[in-house]
Amino acid sequence: LKNFNAAFGNVLGSNLFNFLILVIADISYRQGSLYVPLFDNKVLVVFGTLVSVFALIILYKYKWAKLFALFIIISYVSYLFISI
Repeated sequence: LKNFNAAFGNVLGSNLFNFLILVIADISYRQGSLYVPLFDNKVLVVFGTLVSVFALIILYKYKWAKLFALFIIISYVSYLFISI
């Protein structure tokens, strides 16, 4: 539909709602911190960054879309195997 404003608003609104839930959970939870540093968090950040870069390449270089879509799927599956 090429309604980029609606898509951007949907993503931004969803992220703001998720942060609102985290704020409420952090205020109501009194037994420590919700944010526990784990190895999985670092792996998740690395794979999330890879997927974001691949998605941006797909957006700007359409002829490479199939190759980088395959990289996104491979990075998702490899994260699933690493996180088990």
